[in-house]
Amino acid sequence: MHCHKGCDLTAILEAVGLTMQDLFADGGDRTGASKPTPAGAPVHYVWCDAEGEPVDRKVRQLMSDGRKKMFWEHAEAGQWKSGQSPEERRPPMYRLPELIAAPSAEVIHIGEGEKVVEALRELGLIATTTGGATSALTAEAVSYFEGRKVVLWSDDDTEGAKHMAAHRVAIATVAKSVKLVDRSAFRKYAKPGKGGGGDVADLIEELRSDGMGPEQIRGRVLGLVPGSRLRSLAVRVTGEWLTHPLPPREHLLTDRRTGLGAVDKTGTWLFAGAGGAGKSYATGDLALAIATGGAWYDLGTSGTPNNVLMIVAEDDATDLRRRLKRIADRRYPAADIGPRVTILPLRGQMLAFVAQDRITGSFAQGEGLRDVIAYVEEERETTGVAFGLVIVDPIARFAGVSLDKDSAAATALVDAMDRLSDAAGGLVLGVAHTNKLSRAADKGAAEAADVRGSSGLIDGSRGVIQLVPETDKVTKKPTGRAILSLTKGNHVARWADIVLRRGDGGVLEPLDEVERAIFEAERRPPTADERDAAKQERESRARARRDADAKAQSAADALIVRDIVTSGAKGKLRDLVKARLFCGQPRAELAIATYHALEGEGR
Repeated sequence: MHCHKGCDLTAILEAVGLTMQDLFADGGDRTGASKPTPAGAPVHYVWCDAEGEPVDRKVRQLMSDGRKKMFWEHAEAGQWKSGQSPEERRPPMYRLPELIAAPSAEVIHIGEGEKVVEALRELGLIATTTGGATSALTAEAVSYFEGRKVVLWSDDDTEGAKHMAAHRVAIATVAKSVKLVDRSAFRKYAKPGKGGGGDVADLIEELRSDGMGPEQIRGRVLGLVPGSRLRSLAVRVTGEWLTHPLPPREHLLTDRRTGLGAVDKTGTWLFAGAGGAGKSYATGDLALAIATGGAWYDLGTSGTPNNVLMIVAEDDATDLRRRLKRIADRRYPAADIGPRVTILPLRGQMLAFVAQDRITGSFAQGEGLRDVIAYVEEERETTGVAFGLVIVDPIARFAGVSLDKDSAAATALVDAMDRLSDAAGGLVLGVAHTNKLSRAADKGAAEAADVRGSSGLIDGSRGVIQLVPETDKVTKKPTGRAILSLTKGNHVARWADIVLRRGDGGVLEPLDEVERAIFEAERRPPTADERDAAKQERESRARARRDADAKAQSAADALIVRDIVTSGAKGKLRDLVKARLFCGQPRAELAIATYHALEGEGR
């Protein structure tokens, strides 16, 4: 088969509704198997011009072997003939008359293919397409979106993402707004082995099979559009906001020393420290405190036991059990935690909370986050009780993206943990490492900026708690104590540092009365007399160093004088010494005097 215009053989066959297999009598199957036959009635997608006259139609035929056969037909003299119409006659968009007639305020939805368009239209939406991932927008097509609000629905595959990214660029030049739906929402509908990604039509079909009605499905589908839910979240400020008393703020932890709130009840906080600082023991202790309604060192809970979920990436269940038992034996002997602590040991599972689109570079909710949220929601439905605390340890293993330099990636992770907080009904505490600069022995007080990662991680979190191992100021060696510091807290009062010591088995414990007294004495600021005495001591040592340096210099100069004398050099000794030492008369005379003194002593 040959085309004088140089058309590709596959394109020629597609235009007439054939495949390569159709060129052989047995369908290309040399085993003698029968050629696939149509299964069921074909689906026709009619393309009309601006006046509503049919021009082309795409035929979608399901075959007996499960494959789809797609081919074009064109209208000619009231009949449908094989192949597509000439390019100059083809409508630029599917459902063009509806697109033209749609009110200017109506949102236009663009899908990848006619099947998606029809699924969206069944929900009462205005929808259109260029025909597929290989069909580009013409200048005429772009003109139909001038001043419009447009939503793009990409299939979850590389070609679909490129296709819609190109649409977005073209339409944005004339449209009022263009929103691209996150295609990862359709990832589970991918078609293995067929190279196809899932799409919104697959989602709609699943929701319908689950028994949802059209309005429910429409709400779920539109909920995927970025920003489409903001109107329902908006709250108008009234006079009551300023005149009525504020409701009390609830906290997960309260400072027992002051009675003030210490840690938020919901949202995302970070718990940071260097490797080996004891973060896992501290967070394990916090889990038992929440589960028993006890106290976490100097911070108290509400007194009511609450559920805790520990999502851990670096330990297995046996390691966690061993650590929690050590903590319980030392800090919560005979405490009843009931079934209130749940552990998800996910070492090696690689559950990413954030995913980056390879084409657009944007960040979105990852599969791992969806899995965890689904688990949390199922647990809440089963027990009817929220999780007061969710510990994610460490966040770097669950991020799915690099947090070191990309603030957008870090912000996306905090947003993901906020979503987990909403699903769990409690605080999400992300365990993080501190950077190298924060681990210097002379670093001083902890700061929020010590957390390893870009600024978006710290800025996005509501609070930051740090565990800093203490080092001796003189020897620079660890003292065995650790300081628990609040370095950021948006909605809580700044609470004083909590001093802990590493006890048996690595368990962190509060200082006893004697240890606390010693620690406070060491940290007590000096009195005025002590400051004066220290100043005098420093000055005395400085004078002694200066005197010793001067004495050593004079002795060295005297050796130069001796060398001049013994060499038999002629001339005035003072001038010779000044020339050798490159110095003035006072130093030269002191050198000569020191030489004579040493000679007199026989040295």
